[in-house]
Amino acid sequence: MLFFEYRRIFFKYFWLNVLLMILAGASGFHYASQKIPVYSTSTLLFVNTRQASPILPGVSEGFFSGSLQDAYAQFMQTRAFIQHVVDNMATPISPGAARGGLSAQFQENSQFFRISATHTDPKVAQELANTAAQVIIARDIQRQQSQEEQQELRRKADTSPERAELEALIQSLETERTYYVDKIDGSQKKLAEGKNEDGSPLSEKEKENLITSLPELRYAHIDVQTRLVNAQSQLADLDALQSPPPPLPIAVVVDEALQPTTPCRGTSPRAPCWRWCSD
Repeated sequence: MLFFEYRRIFFKYFWLNVLLMILAGASGFHYASQKIPVYSTSTLLFVNTRQASPILPGVSEGFFSGSLQDAYAQFMQTRAFIQHVVDNMATPISPGAARGGLSAQFQENSQFFRISATHTDPKVAQELANTAAQVIIARDIQRQQSQEEQQELRRKADTSPERAELEALIQSLETERTYYVDKIDGSQKKLAEGKNEDGSPLSEKEKENLITSLPELRYAHIDVQTRLVNAQSQLADLDALQSPPPPLPIAVVVDEALQPTTPCRGTSPRAPCWRWCSD
């Protein structure tokens, strides 16, 4: 009796069960159709930590494993950096989309730095990662050139007595060296041609004087050249003490980002994007 009662109830509300199943299937299909594929790619850079960073002058060797990682990640989230990336993109993109699509990661116990980019368009994801890397490198070069120009200005503005004496000595020795070179070349030419500058033939006495004076001229030339090299070396040492060599560009691209072919995930347009995508 109980079985027949259950069967009667089931058939009585059968249409409601079918309607619920249809609604559930339609909801699942609608949710799946609203999921947008998101693509991820990355570019790999090598970071030279032997020199101070031109981008972050306060960060130097010894901070690679900690502060430098955090500093680069924070630098990539600054408005200036994001705006540079947006301005250098061939594809129009908003600063918010660029900031949300970029992330930075240092590989542990290495000098490699990975910039990852995510976007719903695989071409934009590739361009975003590569452009971010180029902006970092361009900023390195710009800072280095600016530092070199400042050092050159300081060098030219240096009016210390030691520098002034060395520069005057070098100028005098260069003039003296030119004099001896001209004298040696002129004497050799006269001996080779057997005549004076006016075309008259050399006498035996003139030849003897030229032959006797050539070793003295050569010795004097060697002495001047030696003193000139020493003075130039002293000036170079003075420059090295006052303006150390500029740091090299800190980052170079090892592998450019490739265009992804398959999405790493899908997301609802109303749902927030995850920060990381697996490659």
